[in-house]
Amino acid sequence: MSWNQQEDCPPELASLDQGAGPIKGFRRFCSKIFCGLSLTRSCNFCVFCCVCIGSLLGQVAPVIVGISDTTCLVILYFVCPNTRHESYAFSTNLLDLVLLSAFRSLCCLTSYLACGSNSNCQKPYLYTAYGVGVLSLVFIFFKAIKFDYDDDDETWVAVLMFLTTAIGSIAHVLVAQPMYAAAKKRRKAQITPRYRYSGSEKDWLVEQNQVGTISGGPRNSSTNWSDTDSDDESPDMPGKVFTDVESKFMVCEGVEIHYKMLEPLTEELASDTSRVSPPAVILVHGFGGGVFSWRHLMLQLVRRCNCIVVAFDRPGFGLTERPYRHSFPDANNPYALHSQVKMIFSLCKQLSLERIVLIGHADGALLSMLTAVAAIEGEVTGVKVAGLAMIAPNMSSEMVPTSTRLLLQTKLGRQMLRPLLRSEIGEVALRRAWHDSTKLSRDVLELYKTPLRVEGWDRALYEVARLKGEVEAAKLPQMFAVIAGLPTVFLAGEFDRVVSPRKCAAVAAEFPGSQYRVVPTSGHLPHEESPLAVVGLLANFVSNALVTGGSHAGPS
Repeated sequence: MSWNQQEDCPPELASLDQGAGPIKGFRRFCSKIFCGLSLTRSCNFCVFCCVCIGSLLGQVAPVIVGISDTTCLVILYFVCPNTRHESYAFSTNLLDLVLLSAFRSLCCLTSYLACGSNSNCQKPYLYTAYGVGVLSLVFIFFKAIKFDYDDDDETWVAVLMFLTTAIGSIAHVLVAQPMYAAAKKRRKAQITPRYRYSGSEKDWLVEQNQVGTISGGPRNSSTNWSDTDSDDESPDMPGKVFTDVESKFMVCEGVEIHYKMLEPLTEELASDTSRVSPPAVILVHGFGGGVFSWRHLMLQLVRRCNCIVVAFDRPGFGLTERPYRHSFPDANNPYALHSQVKMIFSLCKQLSLERIVLIGHADGALLSMLTAVAAIEGEVTGVKVAGLAMIAPNMSSEMVPTSTRLLLQTKLGRQMLRPLLRSEIGEVALRRAWHDSTKLSRDVLELYKTPLRVEGWDRALYEVARLKGEVEAAKLPQMFAVIAGLPTVFLAGEFDRVVSPRKCAAVAAEFPGSQYRVVPTSGHLPHEESPLAVVGLLANFVSNALVTGGSHAGPS
């Protein structure tokens, strides 16, 4: 049955994690019984919202417990006037319980906030919760024995305050214990990487009984990928499983980078004796993209610009290796933009590319700009940036929303996001990026979902989400000034809902000599929706930049 025949119940919704946990089982149940796309997505949305709320509450649980502990005792203390006396007496006054609660909450909150977002530093919080909890229980025990219960009006308040104080002491420990356990587990996972399979890829495929499906050369449209890999809970596989005959790999800055390179005919390059080294275009994709995002542009640019065209997958995306964050020092975090700038230069040097034009999309445009700045300021030698093209540029270095970042910090949130990113969230985000969703075919969806089946994709997403504020907004004008003399062009989708043409024009206005063009009838991905129009706008720019640009591109 074709996709059009089963639009009301798409296979990735009807086959969600058979026999899995209650959350995924509930989604699968709704899909099978009602087989209604709208109802299924509504159920998914409700469950997702509940998990979001639960995850966020889990993050602020110490604060909630601390405030509730003290607030409840203050209310009880003022409910009964008889509990307040002009002079303090251990056996008749309950003010000390209020002060004890405030002290306990203050100690716990201080130790928790001191740990901050450091997932490996929750031990002080746990020890503090245990310490003040035990002291509180001992104090309550002796206070309850010595207290004078003669006043009936005061007795019930006293008993209730004793119970509330005891419950508050225990609550702090109950909150601290799982937070410490989760932090310890994360720390262990970071120090001791655990891969799913340590054998060869061929052995792994034989074990998974999938050799017949994904071996034997490049993929083609006749291969029934939906039956094997489209399942939202299919097992993760090594990235090289998804390669084709044009895929290549190269180690750059300690990371195995997946890339594709197209070259013009040899005689065409040889006939151009004015060029010392072959010129090239480097394509830099945005968040969620990859080499596949440029499939419509690469060959056309090679033919029309007579230059080498290289597209690569950034760490965390596509088929590039997803390394463990703690296998690199902080200064070389492979998921950080400054490290990816070094990777671009390393890639160019290993390919003997000395003169390049950078074309970046979304946050890939920001990475391209940082690369141009590094070249102009002389941070690298041997590579000159001759031009810069930015498509729907996103100048914010925070690629993941704050809400998603908080959600990824909890185990429950990551478990919930994993299947949803493969199905609902990923597809909805893609449809929002397209102006004409009819162009978002099943094959295109599969291209964007394939990297979400590469081993370590969820861990890499978490590492990308942890990065925030790499490039301060206050420093952007300085960077704009550095590349002011560089040939630059901006492209905006006419109906882009992610980076509107107005925002793109505002960035372009910072470059007095730049060009600004709007791609008609396209959204956030004009190179996907209107590739011929984009090639038409870029081809002349690239050709001219390779001839005239680069005068400010740094030392050779």
